[in-house]
Amino acid sequence: MIGYVVFGIGYFGVQVVGVFVLPGLAVSQPGYVNDVLAVAHSGTPIGDVGAVQILVRGGFAYIVGGIIFGIALFRANVLARWAAVLLSVGAVATVATSQLPELTQRLFAIPVGVALIGLGYSLWRNTRTEHNDATLGRHDLRGTTAVAE
Repeated sequence: MIGYVVFGIGYFGVQVVGVFVLPGLAVSQPGYVNDVLAVAHSGTPIGDVGAVQILVRGGFAYIVGGIIFGIALFRANVLARWAAVLLSVGAVATVATSQLPELTQRLFAIPVGVALIGLGYSLWRNTRTEHNDATLGRHDLRGTTAVAE
């Protein structure tokens, strides 16, 4: 649970700031928005952007949350284990993006995306088979009456 929350904050935190917060601030604080965008593009801000610099540049929550969440999923052995390993490895691999050109940085999102697709598919597959076999009282989940033996 902790890994999921930390990974979610790291994964969506930057996106939420970029989509919902910065456009609203662009009118009243254009200098601050330019500084945040400079930090996001590995530049040097002119002013102080505060904790946003840690969120955008470090990706600490994304990396640590990805590792913890991937290990927890692997140990639980409920979903696809290969996807859990790929999630952890993909989260750690993003550390290398600070040393690479911006064009190649986008490629490091592919392993995490494939891992999330694999985890989602294995969750859907497991849930689907459980619902087909389960019955609730005298009625199964499709609403038909189960035959008593």
